[in-house]
Amino acid sequence: FLLLPILYAEKVITAEQLGYIGALLIVGILVGALAVTYKLHVHHKTRLLQVSLALLFGGTFFLFWAHNIFLLATAYILIGLATGLGMSTINALAAQFTTKGKRYKVLANMAMLMDVSRIIYPLIAGAIYIAFGFVGLVIFALVTVLCFGVFIFFFTRFFVVIPSV
Repeated sequence: FLLLPILYAEKVITAEQLGYIGALLIVGILVGALAVTYKLHVHHKTRLLQVSLALLFGGTFFLFWAHNIFLLATAYILIGLATGLGMSTINALAAQFTTKGKRYKVLANMAMLMDVSRIIYPLIAGAIYIAFGFVGLVIFALVTVLCFGVFIFFFTRFFVVIPSV
């Protein structure tokens, strides 16, 4: 949602379009999360994370053309799908790599880390926006996605991810 208020303030989108595009993001998240409930048992978790990252990268890349309302809406649908797919898969991985007695602590720590990142990321993004404008924000988002990709690549090389049954 971080970019939508900026696009609204820059008069790129209207208030109505902001609402619709925000709703598309939420629908994408729900569809992605629901898809995982089925696909998690059909596909390998590593593959689901790769698909999530590809969707996230593609959606973020479309933000370079945010003035095109169709590409902007497509970007937010893809980002929503990627978020729903990725978050659910990461929770399944957390369950796999923790023991029953420590699972709630690990999930609580993950939630805390996500909350902290929801505070810090917009602060960094704001500084980047002030320094480099909207294009700088999109580049920052793409670099963030690539960093997640590198992390997941090495994570899946060092830890054996068991396929779901």
